[in-house]
Amino acid sequence: MRKNAVLIVAVIAIIAAVVGIKVAVDEASGVSPPFTVVDSQSMQHSHDSEVGIIDTGDMILLRDTSKHEPVTYVEGYASGYRMFGEYGDVIIYERTNQNQVIHRAILYLESNGDGTFSGRGLEYYTDADGNPLWYCDGSTDSSKLSGILSLYDVGYGGKTAEINLSRLSGSGYLTMGDNADTNTNFDQALGIVSGLVTEDSIKATAWMELPWAGSVKLIMNGNDSALNSWAPSSIWYLISAVTTVFLSVIGVGFALDTLHLRKAVKGGH
Repeated sequence: MRKNAVLIVAVIAIIAAVVGIKVAVDEASGVSPPFTVVDSQSMQHSHDSEVGIIDTGDMILLRDTSKHEPVTYVEGYASGYRMFGEYGDVIIYERTNQNQVIHRAILYLESNGDGTFSGRGLEYYTDADGNPLWYCDGSTDSSKLSGILSLYDVGYGGKTAEINLSRLSGSGYLTMGDNADTNTNFDQALGIVSGLVTEDSIKATAWMELPWAGSVKLIMNGNDSALNSWAPSSIWYLISAVTTVFLSVIGVGFALDTLHLRKAVKGGH
C-alpha cells in the first residue's frame, strides 16, 4: 500500500512539474504558441546538426519583442552579444500569404524621410584597426545612407552582403539566414521578402533551442525529406537523447525501488 502511495505521489509530482514548466514558459515567452519548428537549412552552419546552432528539426522557444528588443548583427558585433553561434538576435517574421521566416536581424535602417537611411550602430562595425567593414557608394555618413550599401565579413562564412537602398522604403531590419552556402545575401536582395522587416511584422525573437525536438513533427507531417537532405543526423541524435533520458528515468526508478526495499527489510528486523 505504501509503495502504491509513493507511486501516486510521484505521478502527481511529475504532472505538477510539467504544468508548472508550461505555465512558466508561456509567461516568460509571451508568444502563443511559445515555440516553432525549423524545417529549412537556411540557418545551419554545416550539414551536421550542432547544439547551439539553429538546424533543421530543432524546436525553438520564442520570446515576444516586448520582453526583448532584437539586437542586430551589427550591434552585437560591437558589443559582443551573440545568439545561436553568431552576433545579434534571430527573429521570426511574417510575410503576406507566405510561411514565417526565422533569420538573423543584420542591420536596422531608419528612414530619414528624404530617400536616405540611418544605419543603427553601423559606425561601430569596424575591424580591429578601426577600418569600416561597410561601404555605401552614395555616402560615407552612416546616418545618411543612399545608393548601394555593402557589409563585409558577415557571419562565420565571411559573406559580403549588398542591397540597393533605392528599392527600400520606410524603416525596418535587413535580415539574412546564417547558411553561407544557401543564403549568400540579405533576404531583401534575394527576394525572400520584398522590403525591410518592420517591427509590426516580427512575431518574436528566438530564445532557446531544443535540439532535434521538432524532428518528430517533421516526420509526422511527411516532411522527413527535409531532415534527410539538410540534417540527416538530427533524428539519430534525437533517438539517442530520448533513449538516454528513458534509461536514466528507469535507473532512478530502480534505485529508489531498491532503497525502499532495503528500508522495508531493515524495518522488518
